Amino acid sequence: MKYLKNFLTQFKDFFLQRVAHHKPKFDPNVCGNAVVVTLSDEELAKRKIYRKQIATVHLTSGQIVVCDPLVQPERPPMIQKVPPGDYPVILYMASYPGVAEIRFSDQPAVHWEMALIEGQKLGDLNDDEVFGFPVDTGLACVMDANAQLNMKMREELEKKKKQDDDLNYYDEVLALDLDRDSSDDIDWCNHYPIGGNPHNCVVFKSGWGDGYYASYWGFDKTDKPSVLLIDLNVFENGDARDEYDLMIEQEINKLTEPQQQAMQEAYKFIERDCLVELRRLLADKKINPEWIIPKAHESLTFAAVQLDKPDALAVLMEHGAAKNLPDYIELTGVKTYLDYANNLRDKRCTDTMALLEKLCNG
Repeated sequence: MKYLKNFLTQFKDFFLQRVAHHKPKFDPNVCGNAVVVTLSDEELAKRKIYRKQIATVHLTSGQIVVCDPLVQPERPPMIQKVPPGDYPVILYMASYPGVAEIRFSDQPAVHWEMALIEGQKLGDLNDDEVFGFPVDTGLACVMDANAQLNMKMREELEKKKKQDDDLNYYDEVLALDLDRDSSDDIDWCNHYPIGGNPHNCVVFKSGWGDGYYASYWGFDKTDKPSVLLIDLNVFENGDARDEYDLMIEQEINKLTEPQQQAMQEAYKFIERDCLVELRRLLADKKINPEWIIPKAHESLTFAAVQLDKPDALAVLMEHGAAKNLPDYIELTGVKTYLDYANNLRDKRCTDTMALLEKLCNG
């Protein structure tokens, strides 16, 4: 884990004032990433996202604090309150956490509002601005206002114990909990500032790290809060796929399900040198040398070169193999299959190279 070990002095008054940060593509009460809380695990997987509950947060006052636990632990709670209780804290993950959710009921949210603290008014925002909380240590947290008081008490106790007014809360306290709870895919911890006290602070990595993050309340049809969402600015409209991922999906969707299955079979035939079966699929026009192989994300011609299968390559050339790589295969500086072969560390056999010379230069 990489965290800043030395933190800036607390900005005690600065962040209590209105801080509006530019965030394109979002209206004040609209969070494009809120859709993730409505999706099934299967639907999330298609968007390269998975759901992970890391803890429950214990709320006694019903006043929720969302902040960087080290730079601004004294941040005021949100204006909106919820009934006291223990509520699950859920992360929506890609390579980094993209959304954090506190779930208060199983009722779906029918409308959303930006979460505010005292002194903030939506009317004060300019276009494309949001209210949020700043992160300078790569960490965010959710806790009850009473847990916040406990963190301050723990800090004072540690200072007295160490006889050090400049005590670093991360080094002396939080790092141990992070080491205990963090997993391979996420740095997080369920931090109890005072041992034996049920008030906890659920800490997790803030998206890609430092930044400025808005939160949103989701209200059910009775206008009660059913979810609090923290947008960590990783996803785009509830989707973790990049432009390349979307292009690959588009290419796959061009094929019918039988064509997709046939392309997978053809790939196996190339691997196993089953040329009769490969010719049959090509002759029946069930496959094409340049269509995408759904699981491999490459063409059959590319597979024949990659696997160094000259006999299969010859069959594909008889049925329309192209000299240029299809657009969905992105290799810097590589345009043709011959370019690809020439750039491989392990050179292809003489027969494969001769065929490629004929295909690309003949």
